[in-house]
Amino acid sequence: MAPTAQQVLNLAASEVGYSRWSDPATGTKYGRWYAERVGVPYFGANGVPYCAMFTSYVLVKSGIMPPGGIFAYVPSGINQARRAGRLVPVASAQPGDLIPFDWNGDGIADHIGFFVRWVRAGVMETIEGNTSTGAAGSQSNGGVVARRVRSTAQACGAIRPAYAAAAAPASTGSSGKPARLVVDGVGGALTVTAAQAVYNTPRDGKITGQWQPNARFWPALTAVGYGSGGSTLVRTIQYWVKTTQDGLLGPDTIKALQSALSVPADGVMGAQTMKAWQTWLNQKLGY
Repeated sequence: MAPTAQQVLNLAASEVGYSRWSDPATGTKYGRWYAERVGVPYFGANGVPYCAMFTSYVLVKSGIMPPGGIFAYVPSGINQARRAGRLVPVASAQPGDLIPFDWNGDGIADHIGFFVRWVRAGVMETIEGNTSTGAAGSQSNGGVVARRVRSTAQACGAIRPAYAAAAAPASTGSSGKPARLVVDGVGGALTVTAAQAVYNTPRDGKITGQWQPNARFWPALTAVGYGSGGSTLVRTIQYWVKTTQDGLLGPDTIKALQSALSVPADGVMGAQTMKAWQTWLNQKLGY
């Protein structure tokens, strides 16, 4: 029985953090698998881009083939999906779809990853192989598996594997407009919920997956959960302020947010920064 889209995304998420640079063996985990699968040693060698092989690996390990079969070259995957009737417009992308990207607009796709959810119109969260964690590195040969936030402007449609059930619409959290925030300089659950509503991320009133030593950088923030994986809210903020999208609220992200809020950029989210953010959130919510 074919897996669900969520099962595939769960496996893709478990691969986040892999780096070819710390892999002790020749080539990459995904290239070695692909080379053995197709009987061509080249794909397991050093320096072979692996974004497409990553998507093939995740799908096959989950129990489903990409439309038309596994592929190592993104344009081949697009052509296979088109022939199979599994290529759809990116505007209708659903969780579990494969999103190919054309970075330089030459009509030839350069990169591919898994669609996770819509952040807002025209902006999506993805899980990609062989990328970088932010805009500073190579987007299609950065060597790591990472969550990214991408614009649809450079997407070349969406490839839809034949999952067991139709992919459900991406969750946008609870509906309804949050109440007006009291601008008190304390970032509790209500402030975080308002931010999650403004940035269109799932609402739970907490910034989760944070690294505890970073707590010294946000004394005015109280609604925090420690752990691994980072926060979807923080990752989305990082996309908009153009910092590394690792989901961790550190000084670089805070400085960029402070600059956007026109407050002193000292890298510490104290009461002044929190009040400015609360005021901005109220404005975005229409108060």
